[in-house]
Amino acid sequence: SEQWHHDNIRSREAWGVIRDASDVVVAVIDSATMIRHSDISQNVWVNQGEVPGNGVDDDNNGYIDDVYGWNFGAGSTAPSPSGECLGDTGAHGSHVAGIVGAVGNNGEGISGVAPAVRIMPLSVGEPDEGCRLSSWGVVQAIEYAVANGANIINLSLGGPFRDAAERDALRDASDANVLVVAAAGNEGLTNDRESIPSDSQALWVRVAKRDQSSEGMWFRSPSYPASFSREIAGVISVANLEMIRNNPASSGLYRRGLSPAYSATRLTGVRFDRKGIRYSGSPRPYDYSPGSSYGTKAVQIAAPGTAILSVDSASGSASNPRYVEKTGTSMASPVVAGAAAVVWAAFPNLNNLEVKDRLLRSARKDEALASYVEGGRQLDLYQALCGDMFSVVAAGCSGAGPTKPENPPKPPIAPIRKQPQPEKPEPVKEEKSSTDQLNDWIRGRDTDSEDEDDDSL
Repeated sequence: SEQWHHDNIRSREAWGVIRDASDVVVAVIDSATMIRHSDISQNVWVNQGEVPGNGVDDDNNGYIDDVYGWNFGAGSTAPSPSGECLGDTGAHGSHVAGIVGAVGNNGEGISGVAPAVRIMPLSVGEPDEGCRLSSWGVVQAIEYAVANGANIINLSLGGPFRDAAERDALRDASDANVLVVAAAGNEGLTNDRESIPSDSQALWVRVAKRDQSSEGMWFRSPSYPASFSREIAGVISVANLEMIRNNPASSGLYRRGLSPAYSATRLTGVRFDRKGIRYSGSPRPYDYSPGSSYGTKAVQIAAPGTAILSVDSASGSASNPRYVEKTGTSMASPVVAGAAAVVWAAFPNLNNLEVKDRLLRSARKDEALASYVEGGRQLDLYQALCGDMFSVVAAGCSGAGPTKPENPPKPPIAPIRKQPQPEKPEPVKEEKSSTDQLNDWIRGRDTDSEDEDDDSL
């Protein structure tokens, strides 16, 4: 199945209960998002307080003409890819946005998990710096999302460093009734701090060919912002599942055996300071398997993130120029973000922590996953709406009455604001091509599934 993740999380059954999540705003903080793509444009959030093109900050939010969000990497009003973000790195944000909320039933290529939702595109890729993600831009984007009515923030990005400003912004978002969904990372390592060597601030593993003909590749954990899920209640960290035996209903943690041509070593005594990364001990052999990051304390749920078909704003291929399959926790995270939007639309009186709780309590339990994800949880969207573990289910579930708040009623911290049906950006049918730019350091190693070969790690 081209969109096997819908079968795995039971999206189609959930859509039989509710499809319309247009009152819910999902901020996609990423490299860049092609807002005029014909499978996204109808669902793009519009700032109704701003008059397009008049050069005035009409709504006094500090941003001039931010009609469709903002580009914090370029410092401009256009969240769509530009400059060096026109390649595959810039396409990352469009792909993520499509997984969350590509328009359903429009005759186009795919459907998002939330086929009718409001996507707030907030770009943080620096178009003159290889589309490198701006750390400060991420913080500013989180603050913008909170201030401008986002209910959910998706963060398909990460790195090994705890950033105090990012932590504070995420805590403020959680306190403001925003649910943050973050990719666990693609390091194939644990995010649980208990598993980090006691003499180190992080786990660093180097993988290189045994003949030492190459410099090798570094993998590191824990990954942030996902690992803030242990200390900030409104953050949920997501691992990546792959399909098993060509059966969309069967899945397991995405992992790959290390090729015999490669070996892995672990650094000891790792410390960070103003001069960079330092280590005091000798490298030691390490048993390593590339794949999804994990953690029974730091990762709360898993969702499909392998070979996920979605929007492509780069050149694509001659046969399929506007859609591409990608693999990584960056793809699993927006699956959960889209599911959260559908759940929140069905239960608008819940707050962010109650939506998170509903996703976690309804998840399928997999014993094989229990060593990698807290509770062995796999996302099940239909169960989050209609599961018999809840005293109240969504209207439209078999035997359900009208949806009402749980008893006793709990008023939301900040109710979902109704978004009017605005004028949409015109869709385009062709995308610009550019060179391939890879942002390994900040975002991790999401891969196009078609690029995998026998010589990969």
